[in-house]
Amino acid sequence: MYRNDQLAQSRIDLAKQAVRRTETAWGPTHKKLLAPLQNLGDLYFALGQYQEAEQVCDRLLSIATRNFTQDHPVVAGALKVLGEACEAQGLHIEAENFYLWSLAACQNNLDHESETSLILVRLLRLYRSSQETFKARIIEKRLVRSMTAAALCHRAG
Repeated sequence: MYRNDQLAQSRIDLAKQAVRRTETAWGPTHKKLLAPLQNLGDLYFALGQYQEAEQVCDRLLSIATRNFTQDHPVVAGALKVLGEACEAQGLHIEAENFYLWSLAACQNNLDHESETSLILVRLLRLYRSSQETFKARIIEKRLVRSMTAAALCHRAG
């Protein structure tokens, strides 16, 4: 095992320990688990361990939907990360579903403008890589409208 592998494993161990401590203190579905789970999921994702990241984010989503409304930023973010994990594994249909669900969550809240744009970019990339030209064109048009509206709001403000 190389030094970098040992460092990565020690970071994973620390992140898992933080999850266990939070579970012990607050229970297995408390919203205080969201941050340590997000950290663990991000770490797995950064290390290319997409299946592990997906499992952690699935749990994160379960806890988030128990504690927040469907349009809460934490729920939308967990859905986006699940989409990214599925996309990285080549699971395009699942990725599309998570991105669309995340997009719906963001669109119910006007404060999610930048997150909406990020999700649209992810969908565009997914559709282009899947050779889904028609869907890609629809997303491109939505992105242009979204960016134009944001620019007009910025000038007016």
